[in-house]
Amino acid sequence: MTPPTWDLDAFPPPRSTDLDAVRTQVADVADRLRAKSSDASSGLFDSFRELDAALAPLYRATNVAEARLAVDPNDRDASATLDRCDRVWAGVAEHAGFVEGEVARLSELDAVRLMSSTEYRGYVRRIRAMSHSVDDAKYEAGQVGLADWQRLARQLLGRIVVPGPHGERGGLATALATLYDDTTDRAQACAAISAALEPDVALRATALTGVVNAHRTQELGAGAVDWLSRECTANEIDQGDLAQLLAAVRDHGDLVHRYHRVKAA
Repeated sequence: MTPPTWDLDAFPPPRSTDLDAVRTQVADVADRLRAKSSDASSGLFDSFRELDAALAPLYRATNVAEARLAVDPNDRDASATLDRCDRVWAGVAEHAGFVEGEVARLSELDAVRLMSSTEYRGYVRRIRAMSHSVDDAKYEAGQVGLADWQRLARQLLGRIVVPGPHGERGGLATALATLYDDTTDRAQACAAISAALEPDVALRATALTGVVNAHRTQELGAGAVDWLSRECTANEIDQGDLAQLLAAVRDHGDLVHRYHRVKAA
């Protein structure tokens, strides 16, 4: 089987002016809502729609940069774009958080009225469910630390270079993709990948541990009771479904190891 070839020309990098405008537009949305503080609930639907429109270029730029790095971890332009997106996200967090805070502060009656429309019902329910016991200082500290550790992890992964069978050199993602090509000497490819991963392995482990710990700090600040509670709330997954999913992973974990052993043979 020939590995897929991704054509990313359909996803050009974002225009600088698009990202520059995001902070101003999101701040304007929050300011207009603040001006209605006496009856903020009346303007929340408009604020939701305005936020969607303002954040659309940032969401798109982030997703495209992440897709490009998934294909080529050495894509410097994509890495620079993602770093810039991280900074913009940090810059808009306060203003977007004000809008979410207004949702969290609604009375139960106003919240029920807001959820009478299906357009943002799930969004409102998630914000209110996730807003209890939030420690803003811990949450913000985890948010900043998480972005820094994620940036370091990306840089370390981008430094990995794997030699090919004919003297060519490529990134980790390119090398892993060759394992799906039936013409590849998989044993040789696996050995090359393992050798390329060995240098800096302790440093990468430290960076990934930092990502996990910063994420945990952020989640604890948001009132999470365990490492999955916030994700379950955000995605409306109940504990019964979660238990079944985790049980399926535990019961079939050996399949992943068997698959990779066969691919490497």
